[in-house]
Amino acid sequence: MTKLFCKECGSIISKDNSKEYDINLLENMQKECKEYAKDTQDSIKNITFASPLPSLENEFSKFAKIKKLLEIYKNKLQENEIINYHIDEITKFLQRDNTFQIAFVGLIKAGKSTLINAMLKQNYASMKVEPETAALTKFQYGEKDVLTIRFYNENEWAKLWDSVDENSKFKTQYNKHNADSIKSQYIGNAELTLPLNKNELEKYTSSQSALHFFVKEVVVTSKDFPYQKNVVFVDTPGLDDVVAYRSKITEDYINSANVVLVCVESSKIGNTEYTNILRIFENTGGKPEKVYILGTKYERENNPEKTWEIQKAEWMKNLTPQDSNDNIKNYTSYTKELANKNIIPVCGYVALACEMFKNDKNEYGTYKHELEHLCFKLFRSLDIESNLQKLLDFSNVEMIHKRIKEDIYDKVESDIINDAKNRFKRLYKEIKEYFSSKLENIKGIYIASKEDIKPQQEMIETLKNELENIENDKKKLESALNDFENELKGLQQNLDRQINSIISEIKE
Repeated sequence: MTKLFCKECGSIISKDNSKEYDINLLENMQKECKEYAKDTQDSIKNITFASPLPSLENEFSKFAKIKKLLEIYKNKLQENEIINYHIDEITKFLQRDNTFQIAFVGLIKAGKSTLINAMLKQNYASMKVEPETAALTKFQYGEKDVLTIRFYNENEWAKLWDSVDENSKFKTQYNKHNADSIKSQYIGNAELTLPLNKNELEKYTSSQSALHFFVKEVVVTSKDFPYQKNVVFVDTPGLDDVVAYRSKITEDYINSANVVLVCVESSKIGNTEYTNILRIFENTGGKPEKVYILGTKYERENNPEKTWEIQKAEWMKNLTPQDSNDNIKNYTSYTKELANKNIIPVCGYVALACEMFKNDKNEYGTYKHELEHLCFKLFRSLDIESNLQKLLDFSNVEMIHKRIKEDIYDKVESDIINDAKNRFKRLYKEIKEYFSSKLENIKGIYIASKEDIKPQQEMIETLKNELENIENDKKKLESALNDFENELKGLQQNLDRQINSIISEIKE
């Protein structure tokens, strides 16, 4: 059944192709829609929502009201998939805080975790051969060193499990660890707050631990974090994670992050990497200056600096429009100047090894061979200590810090506000376009329904004309009958007079 609803008065028109119109049904539906209109007005009347920053109060309150309207709409009219999507997106918006999120994203084993370790000068995030980052791992400043572990709830776990291919490595490892036997202890469990240490972190994040399957998010709070002004580093699952649900988490984070650092192994960029980069550009809402493309692991090349020069020129060619007809301009407005500025080589592994060496000569043993090999390749020397600063300069990690400080740090709060407002505009536009499209469809249905009943209307009109003719004929017949009846009465009266006259003559 098609319901046509007037938003102004609550009146409805309904057309069911399989039944004749039922006036009682129409009246009941009209009553239901009027009640819906009243419910929405009553429900949103006093809704307000506390925003993380006073200047965002308007956006947060508006979205809180829109969310309530969508929830009522879904419950009353059984609209599900698209409405659920918009409700989820608004919920994420309302969960924003006053932090400035710098998301590290990329394909699995692109060097994200290694780079974060190097920037923090701590060996926190795991860098083992197996893909490690299965959950969002956040790093932020705090006066105490604390580790916070958050677990999936029942609904989230069900969605994750449904997104896993039956023959995937995830399920193989899940069964190998007999993780199902401990699932009930962690799914839906309250978050844990623990003292920060590497062993505790690995217990909940390492792929060698059965617990890591159930961990949704890890927050590392440290007094040694290099930024104190609401900045948060976010190590995301790989864009090509075998678990589609976890890849979706990364995509969502790209949408909401204030800055995105895209880690791409410099020697392996191909169609998949380019597609992901273009998608990231698109998801930043027309602000490609917030996307930094980091060419990782370029120290592995025989002639790293020369090879990078060639590689960067190729990346710039593919990530900037070449002419006015180039389709790439639909995805990114990276100018050649911005591309030259925001495409940066970085060697997180080298920088971290150097930091370990500086802090503790015994700690860098596992990196010694690689550092000596790189020293010889770059400086024709095996002396790591005398070339330490040159190695750090070559790693370019300090350049990333420099760019964060120069481009971002001093305007963190204004960027948080602007990003939230831009996100609000994009979401609001999507919702408005959905209902505008729905309204156009309803108009089309209404016009089509008018066309559908045209033959019936013509038939009714014909019958109406015929009825008028019959009515006229009936009136003519009635008039004729009246005339005939009057004539009969006159004849009867005349005959009566003649009979009476004859009877009188006979008596005389």
